[in-house]
Amino acid sequence: MIVTGRLHEKSAVLEQRRRRGRMQPIDSRELFSDDLVLDLYSKTDETGWRIIANSFDFSCLGPEKKMTAVENFQALTNALRERASSANFDDSYVRVRPTLAAVWPLEQETRRGEWRRSGAGKFDLSTVTTTDNATQFTRYSRLRRWLRVRELTGNS
Repeated sequence: MIVTGRLHEKSAVLEQRRRRGRMQPIDSRELFSDDLVLDLYSKTDETGWRIIANSFDFSCLGPEKKMTAVENFQALTNALRERASSANFDDSYVRVRPTLAAVWPLEQETRRGEWRRSGAGKFDLSTVTTTDNATQFTRYSRLRRWLRVRELTGNS
């Protein structure tokens, strides 16, 4: 089974300075990343293999290798579909992702940095809040694999 999707990560950074006993924002920024992802399962493998486009070599494509990770990911996906023609292919994650948020909300983590001196008598504190869908995609992918195995074995 092959399950494809996208991993989104958003980081919001807020820098604050203490003035008159209160924290006041002095700077904020948001950073986004978006990676194509493919989970590959064999009949007996529950964990599977994960390929993330921006951290994969793609040298296995040989002369079909292109300049960008997006083009290479598409070429790899097409090659896997051709070579594993009997494998079940699921590319519905992007479409059902908004619905999944009710069951598996996006993961959010807030980290407070340490106090940092920014001038004479000035101290700043940065807070980073990161939201991503990696856990949600993993759960979806493994659920799709589990449902496919049940379908093939005839268990209901």
